[in-house]
Amino acid sequence: MQLDPLVQGVFWLGVGALALTLVAMVCLILQRMVSLHRERNTRQFLAEWRPLISRALAGDDKLVLPKLPAVYLLDFLQLWLHYQESLRGESHQLLNQIFAQQALRRRLHRLLKHGNLRQRLLAATTVGHLQDGEMWEVLVRLMHKHSPIAIVAARSLVQIDAQRAAPLVIPQILAHRDWSQARLSNLLSNEGSALVPPLLEAIGLAAWQKLPHLGRLMRLLEPIGFHPDKQFLAPILIGNEDPGTLLSALRLFRSPQDIHLVHLHLQHPDWHVRAEVASTLGRLGSADDLPHLEQLLQAREWGVRRQAARALVAAPFIQPGTLDALIQQHRGEHAAAALQQAIADLEFK
Repeated sequence: MQLDPLVQGVFWLGVGALALTLVAMVCLILQRMVSLHRERNTRQFLAEWRPLISRALAGDDKLVLPKLPAVYLLDFLQLWLHYQESLRGESHQLLNQIFAQQALRRRLHRLLKHGNLRQRLLAATTVGHLQDGEMWEVLVRLMHKHSPIAIVAARSLVQIDAQRAAPLVIPQILAHRDWSQARLSNLLSNEGSALVPPLLEAIGLAAWQKLPHLGRLMRLLEPIGFHPDKQFLAPILIGNEDPGTLLSALRLFRSPQDIHLVHLHLQHPDWHVRAEVASTLGRLGSADDLPHLEQLLQAREWGVRRQAARALVAAPFIQPGTLDALIQQHRGEHAAAALQQAIADLEFK
């Protein structure tokens, strides 16, 4: 029986669609099987190696680690990095010794050069903890990429040689606006002191040119624990109205004798700045600042009132009975409610 060409076309189209559906189902099943197999292997690896690494870190001299099968390399790197990021002190050296016993350096270098993104991220982080200078140029190239690996490479460079890395990393911090503050804090927290001179130079240039990223640069000083002196902060507090910059400068401020520089921003239009002014006055102010804090306690914005109340409750210059007098004076107002909440929070702690 001769079928109409259109009917034949629809028939074969249906056959093709059915075949593609079957192929897709087979691929999904195979992918799931591979995933389950990988998960099972990972569980077996962790069950065997977690106790071994724990014993090695505990100083078990009789322990002989088995040779790591190639299939478990990525699992080993993840476990090893988990310990590196979690532990402190001499554990880092012990972990490096465990890595050296496995003779994985060549495979690690190959992953860093030719692996996929996940493999390169693991390898770059590992190289940093190992302080492996052989991969310096590779890490420098990776740091210049617009990729998640860039900040990982920068951190590893700082871990390997902070002094040498400083002039290379600071320009990249300026160039990569997508690097989060949390990741930058992590980058700087351990070896960041070596980055202070070039960072201060970059901040000085940004302050002179009134660049918009000045506040972002100054926030990098906080995780380092570096607090600039008055000569450095005074021009920024006097000649800048950018909220982000002022917030960073106030958090870094440590000069009670120069508290008048903080007073300059009691009327700042951005409430975040006024809230930070209140915090700074509570931290560094004197009894003369009580009227300023009372003024901030009556601000329209809840965030400013809350911070002013907390500053008053914690300030060492507040005399007994002062808080009760303020609550009575402002009874029925938002200021009294903010003070009562701050007192309750302190008592709860």
